Amino acid sequence: MSSAEFGYCVSRKLYYFGYKLVMVTKLNGIPVVYDMVPANTDERQAAEAVIDPITNATLLGDKGFLGVEWQDQMHQQAGTTVVTPKRKNQKIQQPDGFEALLNSVRVNHASLALPYVSIPTQLSAPLITPQIAMIRMSISL
Repeated sequence: MSSAEFGYCVSRKLYYFGYKLVMVTKLNGIPVVYDMVPANTDERQAAEAVIDPITNATLLGDKGFLGVEWQDQMHQQAGTTVVTPKRKNQKIQQPDGFEALLNSVRVNHASLALPYVSIPTQLSAPLITPQIAMIRMSISL
């Protein structure tokens, strides 16, 4: 694992030193694959390592995974569709209720705790690809 670095959490308006946890979970909160990266790592770049073994799935993510070009690249490489909320100033928006669904899934994962282990970690062998899953980033101080 790389050294800890300084990062910035936009949603919390917080500078911090440490790592980010990037994780793909099933909608019920069960981890499929995860990795820890230095705090200054771009979320999309960090996600590529954990998305790599997942094919033909739909991943729900937050605004950190926005980017039409990046989402198209993920779809072309593995048939994985990344769905995110849109910024308010974007012309095309998600259907009503999408953000409520996304937030309800996040709340269900809030109590999930993972041990610190050798990274990257794939939690199922062979990997069972979820039809739909959640990709998330958390800061680790």
